[in-house]
Amino acid sequence: MKNMKLFALIPLMVMTGLMGCSNSNKGPAYQEDFLYNEPVYEPIELAKQGTTIDHIEIIGIPYTKQIKAAAFDDYDVCIRAWYKDNTTSSVPFKIKNIPVDYRHYFGEIGEHSIKLLLNDKIETFEFNIVENPDFKGYNCYYYDRTKKLIYQEVVGYYQTTTYAGPELPDIEEDIDYQYIFRGWNHETTYVHQDMQFLATYEKVEKRFDAAKPYHTDHIGITGLVNQEKTKGSALFYLGRVKRVAVIHSEAVELNGEDIELSFESRDYSRYWSELTQDIVKYAVEYKVDPDYNTKLYGEISEIVTHPTFSDEFDSRYGYKGIKTLLEDGYDGELSSKNPFDGTYSNVKGYLHNKEVVSKDSLPGFYRLALVKSFDVYLDVSYNRLAKGVYEVGTFHSFVLAPTDGIKLDIQHSYDGEFGSNFDNKLEVNTKTLYYMADMIDWSVWAE
Repeated sequence: MKNMKLFALIPLMVMTGLMGCSNSNKGPAYQEDFLYNEPVYEPIELAKQGTTIDHIEIIGIPYTKQIKAAAFDDYDVCIRAWYKDNTTSSVPFKIKNIPVDYRHYFGEIGEHSIKLLLNDKIETFEFNIVENPDFKGYNCYYYDRTKKLIYQEVVGYYQTTTYAGPELPDIEEDIDYQYIFRGWNHETTYVHQDMQFLATYEKVEKRFDAAKPYHTDHIGITGLVNQEKTKGSALFYLGRVKRVAVIHSEAVELNGEDIELSFESRDYSRYWSELTQDIVKYAVEYKVDPDYNTKLYGEISEIVTHPTFSDEFDSRYGYKGIKTLLEDGYDGELSSKNPFDGTYSNVKGYLHNKEVVSKDSLPGFYRLALVKSFDVYLDVSYNRLAKGVYEVGTFHSFVLAPTDGIKLDIQHSYDGEFGSNFDNKLEVNTKTLYYMADMIDWSVWAE
């Protein structure tokens, strides 16, 4: 026995469904508990065991065939089937039994004809939609990312609402995140209730986002030289790296259930080693300027490819009280805090924190993290080979000074990797290294 289902074919008449719009922001506040009911389609089942359908009839429509707009379910319309065994059966015929694509006709004034395929035969369903003074349309309210009402309009029965309010930026950002507009939180088609539409944005963390000094790639701090004026060292500032995870939980993939995240009790030195390597890996790049190939020698790329780190500043350097303007707009004093101790002192109070990721969050991996920004300095030793010619010595180290402030956050990754999301990097280049060597006072060098 075939399983007969009702569906619509060949809609024959289309009328406008938009009923009015407004740019006014006077309207209801966004409701966090707003309930949206997805339109449901339920095909009508007419099959009967042991027999077949002889013919069908749609009954219950007024003899005038007039149905009030948006009120089809108020009528006791049924589909009656006559079977070969001389029995009959009546099934209620409601708007939920009409395919969603065609329900808008039941709200559009005028005569309509819809083809129904029943028992492998096409049946014609004709009806006339008339004014319904009780139906005023559906109110559609649009809200921006801050949940401020920015546009509203009224649309007809199962019609499409179209946003025509103030232009929304494709990308917004703050100090920690970039927000990319992805549309509205509900479908704007087949409107069948009052609606609230909230602008949705994908939140992209500015992980390992680097900011160089404004209009330059470094700031020279100071230099030292030995008594013979043949060996020296220099400290210079490369820039700031933001949102570095100073401690984090294990990454967990979202898999249909809420996730509880917490830190594990482990030796913090393990995290410190990881974050120092990651800062250079994700936020520092090495570049060669060919103009300095005959002026600067040594295993220069090793500075970045095999970095070393100092847990404190060389006390002989005058590294405190330096102020600068960064490309990201920061204008103030650079950090001179002890790298390891200055970081760990902020971590201790958060080790027992826990956070929950909802099962309805974006797919991917999540971890709990404490994030900070770091000012990145480079301490490099030099040998002077000749006037204006230098060799990078065997000593070089990054000094990572933590800035003020620490944030507990849940980090997200689609693939389980938590590297940089942006291309902004600090530079270690041969031109900078040469100028820092040339900054050192080699004044007693014998000609």
